[in-house]
Amino acid sequence: MAELDHRVAAAEQSAAARHAGLADAIRHPFQRLRSGLGQAHARCAAVDEKTWATYVADLDRGLGELQTEVDRAAERVGEPGVAQVLDRHVTALELAGWRLQVNLPADHAPVR
Repeated sequence: MAELDHRVAAAEQSAAARHAGLADAIRHPFQRLRSGLGQAHARCAAVDEKTWATYVADLDRGLGELQTEVDRAAERVGEPGVAQVLDRHVTALELAGWRLQVNLPADHAPVR
């Protein structure tokens, strides 16, 4: 789990460094993502290796796409566009983390 937090933090630092004038607008959504994924991952210890590997690959791909979209938005429209792009992508990445719980065995599923 710490490895994934490191990957998200690295993506945050990279985006903030590339767009220093938008660093604050970039950091807040990434911090929200790290917090949300931390909560989601805390319940996912029982996910099988194949599901986890697929999730990690999807997260890496999603972070890469996020970087590309942030770059495009920063060039075109500045902070408002970056905020929209970040909100959309960060929400999708966080939801993917929560969806891992669907794959848990019944004895590890969250109580409803």
